[in-house]
Amino acid sequence: MPPRAAANAAPAVRQDFPWALGILGNPDADPTQLPLALNYLSTLNVSTSLPHDTSAVTQLLTLATPFVCANDTAVNTTAIKVVTRLVFTDSQNHDELREALQQPASLQALWAVLTYFHASFDAYSARLLVIQSEPPEPPTPVRNQGKPDSRNAKNPPPPPVDPETTLPGPSKYALDLAITALSSLVASSTAAEAAAVGFMCSDVAPLLTVLKHHSSRIQVLALRLIRTLLQSDTMAIVLAGAGTMGQLTELLCSSLFGAVREEVLLALMRMMGNYPPAMQLALDSGLPAALLKHVLAPTTGVPQEDPPTPPPPPPGSETPTSPRPPVPLSPRPGASPRPSGPSPRPGATMDGTEAGIEVPPGPPPIDFARPMPSSADRLQELSVQMLLQMCKHHHGAVQHLLRLGAMQLLLALLPAPKLPELPPKPPSSKRPSSASDTFIAGLPAAPLMEAWLPYIDGPPTMPLPKAPLNSHPLAASLLQMLACLLSEPGVQDYWWSVHSSKRLHLQLMYLLRTDAPPKPKPQCMLQLIKDPRWLQLAPYLTLLQQTVRQTEEWAPAMVEPMAEILQRIMQTRLPPPPRAVAASAARPSQSTTSPALSQSPTAEGPPLPAAEQQQLQPHASQVAPSVTADGAPLNLQRMCNAVANGLSQEANGLSDTDLSSEDAVKALKELAKMVRKATSPDPKAITAVAAALLVLPESAIYAPPWPPLPSPPPTPPPPPLPTSQYLWDALGRPVMTDGIKLPHL
Repeated sequence: MPPRAAANAAPAVRQDFPWALGILGNPDADPTQLPLALNYLSTLNVSTSLPHDTSAVTQLLTLATPFVCANDTAVNTTAIKVVTRLVFTDSQNHDELREALQQPASLQALWAVLTYFHASFDAYSARLLVIQSEPPEPPTPVRNQGKPDSRNAKNPPPPPVDPETTLPGPSKYALDLAITALSSLVASSTAAEAAAVGFMCSDVAPLLTVLKHHSSRIQVLALRLIRTLLQSDTMAIVLAGAGTMGQLTELLCSSLFGAVREEVLLALMRMMGNYPPAMQLALDSGLPAALLKHVLAPTTGVPQEDPPTPPPPPPGSETPTSPRPPVPLSPRPGASPRPSGPSPRPGATMDGTEAGIEVPPGPPPIDFARPMPSSADRLQELSVQMLLQMCKHHHGAVQHLLRLGAMQLLLALLPAPKLPELPPKPPSSKRPSSASDTFIAGLPAAPLMEAWLPYIDGPPTMPLPKAPLNSHPLAASLLQMLACLLSEPGVQDYWWSVHSSKRLHLQLMYLLRTDAPPKPKPQCMLQLIKDPRWLQLAPYLTLLQQTVRQTEEWAPAMVEPMAEILQRIMQTRLPPPPRAVAASAARPSQSTTSPALSQSPTAEGPPLPAAEQQQLQPHASQVAPSVTADGAPLNLQRMCNAVANGLSQEANGLSDTDLSSEDAVKALKELAKMVRKATSPDPKAITAVAAALLVLPESAIYAPPWPPLPSPPPTPPPPPLPTSQYLWDALGRPVMTDGIKLPHL
């Protein structure tokens, strides 16, 4: 029989939803009732016991969320369970709960957790600095290993204090819940996104402050929330104006966690894609340099230079090395030498001294090395994609990358053939100096045309990679980026001036014949031949001729760039228009008279005599001919204009004969077949092939006419009519029987 309750005992309180809501909303309520109310709400069945009232559920969310920041562990832990059940429970059978989660009051209650961390960030940073500067606790001696100490059972030592509980502001568990809930609600509901953007636009500083939290998980969750909010154009403008680009770039350069840097790259890519002016902010913050470093060293983001190797000692200077001191023998693991003499008494150590009180090991310091899963290949891929995005949509990014020496880095990352060494240059004979040399040396140097020109082939700003990339997608993106850099006219001029020594065209042609991704391979060559000098040299490239002839190795992605390359080559072989021919034919007759002889309308005086005019006329060898020796127009003469570097043309990748027009026409027809047979042809490829076919002469487009059939033999005359008596009588001829005697005559 259960004992009776005391007569003056308080009646038991009925625990239900109104009671728990009243405890949470009453600041003067009994503090001992608060854990009970939260515990009741954490075990509440959301689908059946939660009232179907939007205002009541909203009130529950707004009242329970602030308790996740309480200092009492029993309170904040239970409050986190309550909010987690309300936010992440499937609300398909509870429409009121779904509507309550989308209310601005519920979202503001979650946002208040971030605001609280922002308000206490100064104290948080100071305390975190103290924890990091504290020396690690020395290991405490443990008495009587393997035997429990009887004194600990009577007076147990106090539990160790977790250093994270001493940090001001909300705990990382409260921030985890608030950020995850906001991300989930904003991503799943348009109404929640509009409501969140409405009050976040006024102040986004709390969200940016969370990026400075010591936990990498909290940083990753905050970056995911930023990426979700960047779907709104308004939020993208607000975040860009709040200095988010500079803070994200700083986090990318300073974070030690790959997952954090990966989320930073995704957020930056989303921001630049939705808000194009952010690309200029990225250039101002130094983002391209950080991206190049991640391409070279994706694991750490900091390329490491090789340590300089010490020079070898001169011969004969080797000093004998001194012998190493002997290493004393160590006892076996787990065994210790027993001292001689009597065994120590109980409660003393082996050396006879008194043992200290057994102290349990202290709590470990804050662990900053718990990164979320990440991949170095993923970081490298995202960095290359962002650089390519900036090069395609912002002209200043190309100039910035050229100043960083990106041309050398890209060429080092791409596979290249083994080039033969150039013959040594003969020593230049220096003539004795003169007064003119001193005068010329004193003149100021001419300013460079482009600010990035000294960096294109100067000392590299970053350590060059030791080996090229093996990933085909990355090589494809690097080739597209290289094509963007080669689109600069100054780069084309530079590479033409050093093409005999650097031989860039050999590496580009080598990539045409490798198993690199098909489409970006001809893109670099296409950008290069837009320069007239490279276009004149292109038909003589041996590997380009092989590529054009072996059409069976082409991929559908190569149709567009190869069609444009062939179009540009064939355009140089078109006959000049009639007007240009007429102007070229009239130019010699007009050039026989010097411009000095032509009198202006205001000139006075009689014209010069014919003899003086003949003396002033230029010599015939000084007049530029308009046709070649064989009678062809000058612009049809195609000669290899490569600069000699002491190697054979075969070593330079050049051929004695250029690409024939028949091979180019055949290749263009094969391109047209590939486009026609494609299941879903690319409209750009169709346009490129059509434009290239229009360049061909009509004889190459239309089928040749069939020769006419041979003329039939002449018609033989008709056979003579049979002779008869009646015919000859009608003609009035005498009787002629041809020697035949007719019986009726």
